[in-house]
Amino acid sequence: MSGAHEIPWDWIYAEGSLASAASRFTSEPRTSRTVLAGIRGLAAHLGQAIDIPDTLHPEVGPVAPPPALVHLLAAAGDEGLLGHIARRLEDQDPEKHAFLAGADRIEDAESLVDAVLRAVSPLLPDPARPQLEYVIAREASGDSHALSAGLSAIAQLMHADTQPGIAATGGWDRGRRCFCPVPGGTIAAKLDAAARWGIRRVLVVEGQELPEERPVEVIAIPSDPAALPLVAVQHVVQGADASKVREALGIYDIRVARASATSLERILEFTEQFIDPAVCSDDILRQMAADMRSRAYLHRGRSEEAGQWLKTALELRG
Repeated sequence: MSGAHEIPWDWIYAEGSLASAASRFTSEPRTSRTVLAGIRGLAAHLGQAIDIPDTLHPEVGPVAPPPALVHLLAAAGDEGLLGHIARRLEDQDPEKHAFLAGADRIEDAESLVDAVLRAVSPLLPDPARPQLEYVIAREASGDSHALSAGLSAIAQLMHADTQPGIAATGGWDRGRRCFCPVPGGTIAAKLDAAARWGIRRVLVVEGQELPEERPVEVIAIPSDPAALPLVAVQHVVQGADASKVREALGIYDIRVARASATSLERILEFTEQFIDPAVCSDDILRQMAADMRSRAYLHRGRSEEAGQWLKTALELRG
């Protein structure tokens, strides 16, 4: 049985959709069986049906994509492309694909990973450096892999796997050390590519220009890398234990919520899922969220709401 490191994922992505990849495989009988294993594995990962009967090479089972995977959306001309960024496997052949860690042709990769590590440093002072695998069918313009890279790095730092059907597109502003929107002229093609592959959710950076008609769910996230752990907990990773969620919320509190530029509405949005006992059973998370809301209201001169949330926080602290 092949492993994820042996699958030619770029061959599959080059076909433009799972349906096209399946059709090409069945029409070219000499194609390597590792391609079939990857097509079946990616189809299972994305929850998509493919037109390859189980009776065709039944001995070839599905091989799942690598761990900590976040799909990237890129553009080449007017065409949207799918790829992925995931944890680099130790036995991966470095000549097969380009890797973000130390890859000269991936602009600002080291700067991005450094920024992610600095963002989590208050609670993870000496983490292992994430090793990232970059796979795409062919060269694409721009740096729209950056947001996917940051999210995959966070998943690795959390020792968590990612939910299937997640993609991201967002650039990296090295001068400001934050994520930035991608050119508005490319986003429609990227969303169309996501829909072709069965991607269910696409994360973009706040301020992203978007078309009115969107074939998939689009979620705008903050540009600050310190928000990534909480974004990952809410939208990307699966199986993160309570301690990791607390760390993510703590980093958001220290690095984002206390910044004067962060709006009250944004803080309320990011703490919403933690304040309802019917949704969040962890009293520590509820206490943290209530305390954040109390301070946010207080700093904006709304003392009555601040007092109400402070009372909730003190009750939960006991």
